[in-house]
Amino acid sequence: TKLKDSEGHLYATIRTGRFFEGKEDCGEEEDWAKIKKSIEIPMGAPDKEERERTHDNQALIYRLSGEYNPVHIKEDAAESAKLKRPTLPIKCVMGIAARHILNRFGGNRAKNFKSIFARFTDLHVYPGDTVTTKMWNMDYGKQKRVMFEVIANGRDRDVVMNGEMCLKEIIEDKKDPYGY
Repeated sequence: TKLKDSEGHLYATIRTGRFFEGKEDCGEEEDWAKIKKSIEIPMGAPDKEERERTHDNQALIYRLSGEYNPVHIKEDAAESAKLKRPTLPIKCVMGIAARHILNRFGGNRAKNFKSIFARFTDLHVYPGDTVTTKMWNMDYGKQKRVMFEVIANGRDRDVVMNGEMCLKEIIEDKKDPYGY
């Protein structure tokens, strides 16, 4: 999907994909190859980490963005989807990760955002959970990339894995913005 203004200027290109267990062919081969690309997280400790407790009402606030799926706010809808309770939308968690990366590597400037790609797991984040974004600076000349993963604290698995955010410029923070 291409987002353009009324004069035809391109603002963004959006690619999405879904992975279905046991399904091999899910569309055009060329598009599928782009979506399937695998990003390897580097071995070793991350260069930066940022931890944040989500708000108890965060799913309600995120609803203002147009995410109307009831599993994010209604107990009975969450239960019928076999969830313990309402969850945060994964796009909300991805937004938290993007903000963490911009804080640590983008000079806290939204204009440094270029693109983001990640794979989501079947693990959920619940309002009030603490999430940690682990980040690796992969700044190699023209490729201003930060690899990342997001973990819901208290669990041993990633919520977001094999993430890559491309920036226009790497501006590492000199001091932790939250004083941790």
